[in-house]
Amino acid sequence: MKPGPELDALVAEALGWRGPFGVREEYMGSVGSPKIEVRYGWAPEFPEAPMDAPDQRWIEQTLPPYSTDIAAAWGLVERLIADGYDHPLIRYDTLRADDATKWTVAVSDDREGWRGDAHTAPHAICLAFLKAKTP
Repeated sequence: MKPGPELDALVAEALGWRGPFGVREEYMGSVGSPKIEVRYGWAPEFPEAPMDAPDQRWIEQTLPPYSTDIAAAWGLVERLIADGYDHPLIRYDTLRADDATKWTVAVSDDREGWRGDAHTAPHAICLAFLKAKTP
């Protein structure tokens, strides 16, 4: 799967977000300034509480660009560690002659392992995260 909004939405769902996911235009600053597209979804207000808890509320939030922004993707690495996964192995391959996969992210727990390979680190992190978090 390519990096972008569709992959970001799948990652958000694996984190407990709910759809529908959408796009709206917002001004970058004051009214009259250029508009940008903002992707959004419904995130749990209390992510540490069970999603079906009676007091759980869903709030609209901007969808982070997990697959294209290293800061957003690094939050996924931290989430994996917090959830008890081994520290992910993140490797950049400088020996490849072609322009194919350069980043590899490997994640494991006590039973099995998952791997994401991509041209960028955020994309590889997302692929490994999804494999680890979705059945």
